[in-house]
Amino acid sequence: MVLIPLADDAPHARRETPYVTYALIALNVAIFVWRLSVSKGEDILFERHWGVTPGLMFGTNDLGLVERFLPLFTYMFLHGGWSHIIGNMLFLWIFGDDIEDALGHWRFIAFYLLCGMFGALLYCVFTTHPQAPLVGASGAIAGVMGAYLMIRPCAHVRVLVFIKVVAIRAMYVIVAWAALQVWHVITPGETAVAWWAHIGGMLAGAALIPVMKQPGVQLWECVQQRTFVSPWDETLRPPSSRTRP
Repeated sequence: MVLIPLADDAPHARRETPYVTYALIALNVAIFVWRLSVSKGEDILFERHWGVTPGLMFGTNDLGLVERFLPLFTYMFLHGGWSHIIGNMLFLWIFGDDIEDALGHWRFIAFYLLCGMFGALLYCVFTTHPQAPLVGASGAIAGVMGAYLMIRPCAHVRVLVFIKVVAIRAMYVIVAWAALQVWHVITPGETAVAWWAHIGGMLAGAALIPVMKQPGVQLWECVQQRTFVSPWDETLRPPSSRTRP
């Protein structure tokens, strides 16, 4: 991976502390660390029970409704390795606080879970590995990115491109990321990444943000301006602008 977001700018004062974003990160990390402490056999059983396994969820078996469909929510708190959780939590840390601010704490929880659920369902429709459990927060975080694209498209995102950090408009970073997901769906390879979950989550986020955002939150910030919006800018906003990771 040669394009890694590191931080976004924050030209507007945050209205509230993003407690939910912090709590989601803490919960994901806590579960990951706990899984490291159990035996491999226990961990496999745990993942299969709480991850989304399409063959179990929609197959013929004795599972009750709760046991069958609860994994649509629990799977997004499980991760398959260090790179998996670090990547997901980095994206959540960068983009989650802005969406939580736009929605409010409680609506952000609902938004996050709905995006993850829709991502899992789309994955179940298109997967060619129905017996492999789906785990990870990528679908929910893709929804956060879809919402971010619609409310802060012209924000600068500090991105590591190979060995250099540059500031690129969020709309270009997120659209490039979305295009990569579509590319992988069109040209499938031998990878375990659930590209359809990412696409489903992003579509859900883009659809939900207009109806769930708080009053006064503007969609498509700055896109209507007359001047061309440069994809990147070597000089970020003035020192008075507040930057957060």
